[in-house]
Amino acid sequence: VSLAAFIALAIAVADILVGHFIVSDLRTKAANVQEQFDREVYEMEWDKHFMKKVPQETINRYALDYIEVPTSPLSNWYPEEVAGMPKEQAIYTCQKTNVNYDMTLRQRFVKTVCWISAVIFFILVILSLIGGLTLSKFFVEVVAPFMPVLVLTLKIFIDHRKSIKASNELFSIIESIRDGKELPMMSSLKDVQKRIYMNRKESALVPEFFYNKKRPRLERE
Repeated sequence: VSLAAFIALAIAVADILVGHFIVSDLRTKAANVQEQFDREVYEMEWDKHFMKKVPQETINRYALDYIEVPTSPLSNWYPEEVAGMPKEQAIYTCQKTNVNYDMTLRQRFVKTVCWISAVIFFILVILSLIGGLTLSKFFVEVVAPFMPVLVLTLKIFIDHRKSIKASNELFSIIESIRDGKELPMMSSLKDVQKRIYMNRKESALVPEFFYNKKRPRLERE
């Protein structure tokens, strides 16, 4: 029980130190890089009063550390079909793709984490039943070891559900800006882009291995 409590405490402290200091700074920097990429592709002017550009030297430094995954290359990030669309329609399609992609990835990540957590709990119960399950044994061999897993699962669930909700609301906004018009207004697209940036800056992260595994299917969808 003491060991399980210590592990749970260690996870909480590590989350505060790593999540709120190191990861938060890197996430903001990454969101800025993504924003620079989008605005260059969209030919949308940079809003210097809203966000700060990341120096090219910093981008180059991180680019040198990147190892390309054969099944998840970085070429043709957006659907090639948008190249033949009017500018506003192309931006609208890319933004909609962006938000739906992010929302779906998070939904599947949360679902996977919950399933893994349930399987771990089931295994602990089975192992305890082998030697005869008593109330005290249930708490010592099932509840105590499972607590760190439960704490981490709840944190992932809460953090990502918040991001999913924000993406879902933004997706509805994107769909509504057409408002019966053939082409969306550029002013509306700029507002959506700011919201996408804020989502990236504030949202919880998805592990890279999970992203790489799901990316081919998500792009086909």
